[in-house]
Amino acid sequence: MVSGRRASRGQGSVGRGCPRRPGDRPARHVREYLTALHPLLNGDEVAYRGETLTAAGRLDVPDLMSPALIISALGPVMLCLAGELADGTVTTWTGARAIAEHLVPGITKAAQTAGRPSPRILAGVVIALTTTRMTPTRCGPRNRCRRPERLCRSRSDSRLW
Repeated sequence: MVSGRRASRGQGSVGRGCPRRPGDRPARHVREYLTALHPLLNGDEVAYRGETLTAAGRLDVPDLMSPALIISALGPVMLCLAGELADGTVTTWTGARAIAEHLVPGITKAAQTAGRPSPRILAGVVIALTTTRMTPTRCGPRNRCRRPERLCRSRSDSRLW
């Protein structure tokens, strides 16, 4: 652990393309995980039994400063969890418009409703540096140049790109 809250603990649910078992409830698992993790990171004893996990014990670390808990959230249920139980969300492959019109309002409202401080929103930006200028006519499967805004639109409302 790094003191002064300079460290963050990230947590996400199973995403698109990852194998799931019938009956999996990723949002429930993340809710239970955060519910059990918060007391541990604050040095308190935990005795938690949920549908997806069980946690019992205590962390005894002198001068423990709890790290920020950041979860991956794009959909409304996960954004609500991020606002209620986490310190923010992290996203990649999400456009500025989706962040401004979808993520910020959703997570902020959930945090306010839960009486929590304004959440952090970490936006991963994917860039590529090249000496070759890529134009729409040169950017395609033959040139192995991908258009992330096309590949990942299904993760968020395509109108927001």
